[in-house]
Amino acid sequence: MSIDISSDIVVIGGGVSGVCAALAAARQGVEVCFITDRPVLGGNSSSEIRVWVRGASGGGNLLSEEMGILGELKLRNLYANPEFNVLFWDEVLLDAVLAEKKIRLFLNTYITKPRLEGNKIVSVQGFQMGSEKDFTFSASYFIDATGDGTIGAAAGVPFAVGSESRETYQEPNAPEKGNPYTMGNSLFYVSKKCDKPVAFVPPAYIYDIEKVKSFISAGGRLVNETLNGCDYWWFEFGGTVDTVQDNQDISLELRKITLGVWNYIKNSGLFDAENLTLEWVGSVPGKRESRRFIGAYVLKQQDLMEKRQFEDAVAYGGWYMDFHPAGGVYTTEANCIQIPVFTYQIPLRCLYNQDFPNLLFAGRDISVSRAVFASSRDMDTCALEGQAAGTAAAYAFLNHCPPPRMSGTQIRAVKELLASRDSVFPGYVREAGGNLARQARISVSSILAESDSDGDDAGAFALSADWFLLFPKKRGASGVEVLTQSSQTLQLKVSVSKQSLPSRLAVDIEAETMRLDIAAGTQWTTIPLPASFINYEGFVMLTGETAPGLSIMTNSIQNTGFLTGLRWSADYRYPRIRSDITGIYGPDNLQDGQSRPYILPRLWSSAAEKEPAILLEWEGPKEFRELVLYLNPDLNREIPSSIQCSLDAHHYFTPRPGMPPELVKDFRVEVRRDGRWSTAGRISGNYQRRASFVFPTAASGDAVKIVIESTYGSPRAEVFEIEIY
Repeated sequence: MSIDISSDIVVIGGGVSGVCAALAAARQGVEVCFITDRPVLGGNSSSEIRVWVRGASGGGNLLSEEMGILGELKLRNLYANPEFNVLFWDEVLLDAVLAEKKIRLFLNTYITKPRLEGNKIVSVQGFQMGSEKDFTFSASYFIDATGDGTIGAAAGVPFAVGSESRETYQEPNAPEKGNPYTMGNSLFYVSKKCDKPVAFVPPAYIYDIEKVKSFISAGGRLVNETLNGCDYWWFEFGGTVDTVQDNQDISLELRKITLGVWNYIKNSGLFDAENLTLEWVGSVPGKRESRRFIGAYVLKQQDLMEKRQFEDAVAYGGWYMDFHPAGGVYTTEANCIQIPVFTYQIPLRCLYNQDFPNLLFAGRDISVSRAVFASSRDMDTCALEGQAAGTAAAYAFLNHCPPPRMSGTQIRAVKELLASRDSVFPGYVREAGGNLARQARISVSSILAESDSDGDDAGAFALSADWFLLFPKKRGASGVEVLTQSSQTLQLKVSVSKQSLPSRLAVDIEAETMRLDIAAGTQWTTIPLPASFINYEGFVMLTGETAPGLSIMTNSIQNTGFLTGLRWSADYRYPRIRSDITGIYGPDNLQDGQSRPYILPRLWSSAAEKEPAILLEWEGPKEFRELVLYLNPDLNREIPSSIQCSLDAHHYFTPRPGMPPELVKDFRVEVRRDGRWSTAGRISGNYQRRASFVFPTAASGDAVKIVIESTYGSPRAEVFEIEIY
């Protein structure tokens, strides 16, 4: 059966980038056909493959957890699926897509080829497995979120595979000579413990124990009976062949490797595995690398290292430049080389080629050098690119302007749309035209006035390895005091730097060195800052090496922007610091156009009180349709899609113990009209960062009060930004 289907936008590829692209476009009011060749959504993060989503926070960047549509999905998952069962992550994604009436979803549908008129794609053809249906999908815009760049490559968009030579872009981490090699694919298994012995009789085709010993003995690869899922990311093969054309051969080789390792664990006699059995083995390998399109701009390593700003920045990354050897398990090279980077901007020009006006890219096929790809391939980053591509495609369709022809004003409009859905590079100042909150006089019931208040003593945090200390600083302040505990008198050599968006791992080439004198005992230690910091206002990052016998005393409650920990750990603590924070957490932050920390925390924080409140007043009556609060889900800590591993230390991941304490759970909205207050309504059980309250029909008045009734644990209320329309 042949079926022709028309829509405004076609999104091809069902990974997180495709999901976010389809949702973003549909929420702009356009008709979307969303097509994937798999039976479930989520791509590498789905239950078919079981890689967890990670991003800038996982790469050591603080206050940088990706939000937007992906954040909405992750917070829904955190709330409904706190055990991070990957099967339920599938359902979170499917539920979100099916809830959008403008999306027509086509699962198990493989797109074979595009039809072009000149360089414009007018339709794509495909078939749906199991239904015996052939489809022709016509649209004004197409988004290639296939990972492999299948559609763009078939349409003739130029692409690269492998590494460019160093002379191509003058990148320090590019090889002297270019090569076609890529990172390989991986296939996982998950085991479970039974209440009786379970035998494993190996199939004849898998690798025997001696073969397995030959490749686990090299490269520092970990194997034991407790490891599962992503612990075995090093089950890797395919980088020296073609990860697209040789896909089946790669899959079979990985199965021989994966089950061979399981046979080694079960039958070598070296492990306590008698009662273990396999609960799941992947059938679809997770793919790291194939094609990269060459777009209107190729993002390069220098852009990352120099923290370049782009007028058309629409997404950001921050995972390590994470290189895996092409030889996979059959190499003696290190399993991976991870180079930390600060969060970096991704311009819209990386999401299209100027000669193909109605095609956008999203995911690991965007236009970047191989060095940058080692970071941008990460799924959280891909999801932000997907939201950007979907938003840009919808805007282009509605305004009859292809992305290559967009003016600066139109690009700004796309960025405003992204910001309205909480997806923008930190530091972007939103215009938010029509936002009544910008016109209001704002007052609050209280303001956090002391940096060392409210919480209980949470004990001493030992500086047992390389460590960091982060705090915001007011202009004019010459230092802070930190409560320390030391077994001896010490003099520490530390690095101190100014960081708009801090990282505990990336090296700041502009950092200064100073020495700290630490006295024995428990006392407040003064940290004087260099003279060049006196007129600086923003985040200050201190880093130092192991300090035996020295601890920083900690608090049980987080003041956003104050943090300490070990550099190579995501187990963060809240330091006891005395610092002048007058105005840092004031109500002006609620209408400054910034909904995330950047240079400063950028939020209002109340003192500890029963019902903190925000009051907005106008000179005359206004009509209210919607109120939006941008809340605090603790942007330091990762929110994964699933946890299908042992959480071994090499993952550098610390799970959240539950919903973020700082997040507002319940609030009510009151309106003043003719001098009288009435309750317009309330939001109960909120679990999202972007909380929307829709006013009853024709609500009007000259004041609005937002009363915070409860959080998920913090005694204080925290809000980044308010918008009222």
